[in-house]
Amino acid sequence: MTSQYILDAHFIVAALVIICALVFSWNTMGRRVMVAVTGLQFLIGIVVAGVFHPAGPLIWLHLSGALAAMIAYIFARRIGEQPGKGGLALALSLLGLVLALGTFSLGITLARGSM
Repeated sequence: MTSQYILDAHFIVAALVIICALVFSWNTMGRRVMVAVTGLQFLIGIVVAGVFHPAGPLIWLHLSGALAAMIAYIFARRIGEQPGKGGLALALSLLGLVLALGTFSLGITLARGSM
């Protein structure tokens, strides 16, 4: 029963990640929000992986995609603070969005397979 609450929290924060990525990730302050939200989601995801014990390679791809999205936002935030690097920061934010969407899609696929 408790594990279902953890999984529900993971789904709710995943939706929050996607909404925040679409709305906030296009400026420096929004990228800070994205680093925090993706970091929280990654930590919850590690707990979910530990509770449900998925041994397949898809879970590692899912976790790697989430970590890559967070790293993209970290670099976008740092690069966006430098003068004249706004275009590169925007490209990294877009990469983070694509990675977040891909990871979300893979997570839905994993959830359907485990239910």
